[in-house]
Amino acid sequence: TQPEHIVRAFNKKVMNVMPDSKLILTTSNSEASIIRDFLKSKNIEKPIKVVRLGTDIKLSKDIIRPSANIDFENFYLMVGTIEPRKNHLLVLKAFHKIWQENEDAPALVIAGRLGWKYESALEVIQKSSFKDKKLFYLESPSDSELEYLYQHTKALIMASFREGFGLPVIEAMVRKVPVIASNIEVFKEIAGDYPIYFDPYSIYSLIEAIKSSQNAVKKEPDIKLNTWEDTAKDIALAIKEHFGL
Repeated sequence: TQPEHIVRAFNKKVMNVMPDSKLILTTSNSEASIIRDFLKSKNIEKPIKVVRLGTDIKLSKDIIRPSANIDFENFYLMVGTIEPRKNHLLVLKAFHKIWQENEDAPALVIAGRLGWKYESALEVIQKSSFKDKKLFYLESPSDSELEYLYQHTKALIMASFREGFGLPVIEAMVRKVPVIASNIEVFKEIAGDYPIYFDPYSIYSLIEAIKSSQNAVKKEPDIKLNTWEDTAKDIALAIKEHFGL
């Protein structure tokens, strides 16, 4: 989902640092596999260690309701930069179909800055007949506003085609918020059976997942969540083990 010239430039940068690289740290086994395959295609072998991101997120004590006129008891939430790999277009199409069939269906709140190639998704939002009625876009919510959204949403939707980790999934899990996630390997790795999974290429699969979540209740995460202290210790251990310190 990245422009070819950016992919080429990134690959060139990676190859430039490889001669001096002794150890590669990454955030998931899924990402490690992708890196390993890339290096193999270049006939390069490097040790790779996985260090999970910390998830002991401090819940904000300051909670502020965003100024948008939103029904805060009946909405779904997307958190993240608007860019192609986040798959906003599919989510928007699914919700428009839902709203056309049922005007009382929950709203959708999209929170996140504009990234690259955001124009198509932003155009759908701006031209939608449901804008500011059922569809809301908050470009740069504060931490306090985001906390409010997490605490009031029916579920977080993460529809990404590709992620290195997917921190919003963990942010939702920490708060025991239901999660609807695309069935990509990294989400299964970091979140286990917690989310309701769907095919990120199918509008109907997402719609079914949304329907399944209607009666979802908050539950405990079924996997161990790293703390940031755990992450720091894992980095230190990986370095010590590799260099024999």
